[in-house]
Amino acid sequence: MSGMAMTGGVSSLLLSKLSVLGFEPLGTILGKGLFAKVVLVKEKSTEKIYAFKEIFHPGKWCKTDEVRGECQAASLPDSSNFFLKIRGFLTANSGNSLKKWHLVEPSKLKECSDDYIVGVLSEYIPGSENLFDFNEKRTLTKKKVCDIGKQIASALKEMHERGLIHRDVKLENILIDKNGKIKLIDYGLSRSLRGGRANTLCGSMGYVAPEIYKRETHGVKADAWAFGVLLYALAFDLYPPFIEMEDVVLTPKNTVEFADSGITIEDLFKQKNKSLINSELGRDDAFWTLLNKLLCHEDKRITVAEALEELFLKEQAHEESTLIEISHSRLHKFLPCACL
Repeated sequence: MSGMAMTGGVSSLLLSKLSVLGFEPLGTILGKGLFAKVVLVKEKSTEKIYAFKEIFHPGKWCKTDEVRGECQAASLPDSSNFFLKIRGFLTANSGNSLKKWHLVEPSKLKECSDDYIVGVLSEYIPGSENLFDFNEKRTLTKKKVCDIGKQIASALKEMHERGLIHRDVKLENILIDKNGKIKLIDYGLSRSLRGGRANTLCGSMGYVAPEIYKRETHGVKADAWAFGVLLYALAFDLYPPFIEMEDVVLTPKNTVEFADSGITIEDLFKQKNKSLINSELGRDDAFWTLLNKLLCHEDKRITVAEALEELFLKEQAHEESTLIEISHSRLHKFLPCACL
């Protein structure tokens, strides 16, 4: 795909194929990562707006088994409010000419196993933004962190109960709408755990669980670790002290050493972030009890289902919380990497 002209955020070839299939790119880029780009498209016949994710690995389109996370996530139920609903897959035949393009319903994707997956069509949530951008503009109260945390844990619990692990839980992969409701997005690194545990070294730097860095097998508790990092970031507008934002060597080393040391994240916080000890969540015992059980060695770590039974998430209130506007953030975006 390198060298293709770009129009409205997608390649000129893809633009023409989308038009033939009845969709018009609107020129708005919703997001961009290492392996994908998300743009707004309009279905000409219905005027309905969708998000279209163009999927690629460097220089090429992907076969079905290379994007199995997206394919498996398509089985998540429409009845759930926690998942971005996938409406179809844009596929191209595996012949050299790539002449035959189709928009395939998720239920019929298995019939196209020899095709390339060019993109994913999903619902668009107007007025939503990812949690990184949301958090960058505001200081969140305890009630708001509770509410967001409970929704994310509930989404992950449902995903895990269906035999799937996300493996790229982070602020950027959670959408929040104008009513404070969240959607879990980007299933590119997801996979089924029906056959046991996973063993791929993958994730986004800063959120990766220590057992993954150690190249050990991993399960649903890897998502629980990432959930703990996310909660810490929401609460303090900082990543945990074992994360070195500018150093891809020290972060894995520090993460593993922290998990193996037996020191709690609460104790590390008090050592490294003394100025925040008296903040609302810095002095909240229930919050630290939860984080201590999430950010620890896998043998001691709780699952997200168990996290929902912890006092901090059980006591969350439903009323809207006050949001204090701020002008900058101390957080840093981490890009996913299939092979860290």
